[in-house]
Amino acid sequence: DISERKEAEEALRESRATARGLLDATQESLLLLDKEGIIIAANQTAAHRHQRKPKELIGKNRFDMLSENLRESRKAHFNNVLQTGNPEDFEDARDGMIFHHVYYPVQDKQGAIMGVAVFAQDITERKQAEEALRESEINMRTIFENSPLGMIHFDKDGTILDCNDMFVELMGSSREKLIGFNTPKQTKDEKLRDAIIKALAGETAE
Repeated sequence: DISERKEAEEALRESRATARGLLDATQESLLLLDKEGIIIAANQTAAHRHQRKPKELIGKNRFDMLSENLRESRKAHFNNVLQTGNPEDFEDARDGMIFHHVYYPVQDKQGAIMGVAVFAQDITERKQAEEALRESEINMRTIFENSPLGMIHFDKDGTILDCNDMFVELMGSSREKLIGFNTPKQTKDEKLRDAIIKALAGETAE
């Protein structure tokens, strides 16, 4: 009677199929490395980034597939995980792409580290967006500071949060005194007060 053996084999196949489905469902690259850095499992995303099929990555040394500068830095993170048992979280770039990596220790039943799980996410677009936002903020700040017009930044109640040098000059005051000043309630300048009130109401000042 080999019923139990067959049931165990079927359960193992189903377990492997489930694991493969989970691996391939994520958009992150997933690799499982042994203690020597040999790839023992890979998902579709990881294979696609290397222009190969998952089975073509199995048995290859992960670090031999990298350029020299990346090989040394990533292997250092890999070795740290093996030595300390703590995850490593870092970013680096390859072929014009920026990746966020997390290296996790993989333990056997006795708790000994038997390998490292590697997660890599392409964050190039996010980094480019962040850089574009920083540049935009710098440009806006430059315009704000150097404008020949008096400019202020106020909150929804009309309290001044920031102002440029020209506005300070026009008010004949100081930046310290103007920051925190509630214009609609405190100013004696009717024209300025009316302009702020219209701006708060979403109207265009004349």
